[in-house]
Amino acid sequence: MNCKKITYFDYNATAPLKKSACNSMLEVMYAPLNPSSIHEYGRQAKKILNDATKNILSSIGAENSSIIFTSSGTESNNTALNAIKNVGIFITSAIEHISVLKPLEV
Repeated sequence: MNCKKITYFDYNATAPLKKSACNSMLEVMYAPLNPSSIHEYGRQAKKILNDATKNILSSIGAENSSIIFTSSGTESNNTALNAIKNVGIFITSAIEHISVLKPLEV
């Protein structure tokens, strides 16, 4: 991809990655960082993950127990809708994404 400035409108599919986010990811991508491991890299990964979580929570004014991290829009939709689908009535349309329609099936 060239370096000229572009205007991107397809946020339905994905969103451009901010340069600062890309740089942060590149800093940790190539190390064997498994936050579940007890070795040095694992402890380093756990700290990076905890620091990033605190940063995100702080930036949106949330508390630790009020946020769930997911890996995709589908997982996010399924998690949210499965948690509240027995609470009330939901109105959707036939053009909703399958990740919205499927959890609401009766």
